[in-house]
Amino acid sequence: MRLAVTRKDVRKAQRLRYKVFYQEGGAVADAKSALTRRDADRFDKFCDHLIVIDHAARTRFGKVKAKVVGAYRLLRGDVAQGKCGFYSADEYDISGLLDRHPDKRFLNSGALACRRTIAASARSISCGAAYSHICAITTST
Repeated sequence: MRLAVTRKDVRKAQRLRYKVFYQEGGAVADAKSALTRRDADRFDKFCDHLIVIDHAARTRFGKVKAKVVGAYRLLRGDVAQGKCGFYSADEYDISGLLDRHPDKRFLNSGALACRRTIAASARSISCGAAYSHICAITTST
C-alpha cells in the first residue's frame, strides 16, 4: 500500500474505480468516463490517491505483473480550501460543520474501490463503494 506518485498510478486507480463502480456496480457512466473507461473528476488532480498493489498478480497469460487492486481517495482540508473545495460539499451541506470547527483540520475521504481475486477457486469477487466521509483531525499540543 502506498500513495500514488505518478499520473500512471492515478490512472490505474481511476480504471479500478470505473471497473468497480460502473462495470460491476451498475452505476451509469457519463460519456467521457465511458470513452476513457476511467472514473475521473475535477477533484482527482488535487487528491492523494492511496493504492493497494498486488505484486503477485498474474496476467491472463500467467505472467506475474503487479496490479492495483485497491484505491482510496483523500482530500486534505488545506488543499480543498485553496483549490477545489471538498467533494462531500457536492452531495451534502457541510458548511455548518466547517464553520463550527475553524480550529480543526479536515480530511475528505472516499471513492473506495477494491478488487480481490480468490486464486484457489479462480473466481473474482469484487467489493466497492462510492461514498464520501469528512472528518476532523485533531492534534494535541
